[in-house]
Amino acid sequence: MKIYEQSNGYKVYLLLKEKPLTLEELKTLFNEQDYIRIIQSSFLIFINSEYNEIYLDNLFETYMNLFNESYNINKIASSLESIIKKAKKEDFSFKNTILPKLEEFSKVLITKIRNVNGKTDYDFISTLIYKIKSIPYLKQTINLTPRYVNTYNNGKHIVLEMIDKLLNYDDINNPNVTYFNSIILEFINSSSFSLSSEEIQEYCVLINKRINELSFDSKDYTRKKSFYQGIINGLTNAEITSENIDLIKNKYGVSTTFNNDVMKQLESIPKEYIVAIDPVGCLDKDDAISIEKIDDHYHVRVYNADVPSIIRKDSTIDLEARSRQETLYLSDVEITLYPEEISHELLSLNTHSIKNVICYEFDLYSDGSVDNFSFRPTKAIINRSMSYDEANQILKSGGLTKQDETLLLLSEAAEILKRTSPDRTLYYEAKKIIHGNNRLLTQSESINEEFAILYQSLVANYYVTNGYPFIFRNHPTPDTTEEYEQLLRLKRRIEQDYTDKATYMKIADGLINLYPRAFYSLNNIGHFGLSKKAYAHCGSALRRYSDTTVQQLHYDFVFSKPTKEKEIYWVKRILEQCEYANQRIEDNLQFQREYERVKTFLK
Repeated sequence: MKIYEQSNGYKVYLLLKEKPLTLEELKTLFNEQDYIRIIQSSFLIFINSEYNEIYLDNLFETYMNLFNESYNINKIASSLESIIKKAKKEDFSFKNTILPKLEEFSKVLITKIRNVNGKTDYDFISTLIYKIKSIPYLKQTINLTPRYVNTYNNGKHIVLEMIDKLLNYDDINNPNVTYFNSIILEFINSSSFSLSSEEIQEYCVLINKRINELSFDSKDYTRKKSFYQGIINGLTNAEITSENIDLIKNKYGVSTTFNNDVMKQLESIPKEYIVAIDPVGCLDKDDAISIEKIDDHYHVRVYNADVPSIIRKDSTIDLEARSRQETLYLSDVEITLYPEEISHELLSLNTHSIKNVICYEFDLYSDGSVDNFSFRPTKAIINRSMSYDEANQILKSGGLTKQDETLLLLSEAAEILKRTSPDRTLYYEAKKIIHGNNRLLTQSESINEEFAILYQSLVANYYVTNGYPFIFRNHPTPDTTEEYEQLLRLKRRIEQDYTDKATYMKIADGLINLYPRAFYSLNNIGHFGLSKKAYAHCGSALRRYSDTTVQQLHYDFVFSKPTKEKEIYWVKRILEQCEYANQRIEDNLQFQREYERVKTFLK
């Protein structure tokens, strides 16, 4: 300790034996010195002197004066914590007398500090929850500042406040119910989350009462019961059993089996063997590619498994896939979009068999320009299927076969696309935050990625040019979203009303820079992250229903004559399908997260 601190500490020690000090008095005595450290120095002198209860009372009151006069509350809390640690560490005669008093005063002061912070915390986090309503923003915020998961408002934990709002809805299919349930899960799954046993018991009784009020005759009875029981399990950290997995499936309406009508129609479909190129172990192979080097350009053909050639639009199997929207890849099971007999066998692009495909072809030049784009239904035979690891090895070492030469040409062409395309780094970083996947693409995966982005944007542009109804994959610019405007308002409130402006402003700025999520829509606004004027999903029809939808549109508007009746049908269907698909995909993502969390307890 420095000499001046010892001297000033002794001065404060003598003063505190007489009376408490105010912030103004400390400023007068010590100018701009660190008052907190000087007070701590006086405490060291105190514990090495005789016990003086007046000093201790005045020390406490001085801290309260600093708190009430808006001195740095974090410094006050840290100083008191240092004093308590010092008292526990040192050996002095009246140690057992003052320790309980120090800890009791610490509780009083910390409670006051939490109340001050809590009001600002609640204002900040409630704005994100109730006004901006962005799950990625909330996820980012509680990852950066875990204390927000235990924010209180007028004595009520914010999670319990959200449960109150959730229970006010009778229809669990209401988007607000889905939203609040997702937020509650984000908070409950945080390692920092905590509730008292009294709070948990009170809300378990409340939710069980709601379960008992459910009508057995309701068509949603099982799903509603599973939904409410899932909240109880989350609050109580109930013992994890295999029944919990069924509970989660019921809660999100995820079915692992197909009904009798689907299976009956499946039996009527002629069975053939199928073809494709994909990762090792992949069974639903839905795309393949070929390339030729012709003079000054590459001629590229991409082959997609042709789903409508086998599954009729609006058939039982088609409607079931429309309900599922996508294949779910879980750690221990794959929940397929179509029955496995279709996605793994009949339509899968397996090697050395003839398959129905939609072929997209175009010429690619060294400057990245594209010409002669077209697409048509046809048949193809995949000559070779290789894993990404095998492809990477060939790209690394080279090869002599025709297939190896094709792969090397594809790599050359993919590099042209990557070199001539805008930087997509920020977009991929945003996808990592949403999906929790930090793995970088390998060279062979980049080939698939670059060509998929190209021809899917070409397809979308084709529909824009011809004015046909279409299901676009849109990605807005951050500053055009409603959340962006809400965040700007929040920043203005931080600037005007918050004491710790820098901390909250840093979080708000980070949220503003997050990319919004992409979504499906009848109306095209372009894809900001990929820098495309129009974009679509059409390359994975065995795994993603939007891609099947694009193929059905091909058959109605490109492979056959467009009609007014078709246009009316598709405008109505796309509007309904986009609304459902955007929510279904969000539900599937939440299901996967909760499923994997539960599975970790079963291992």
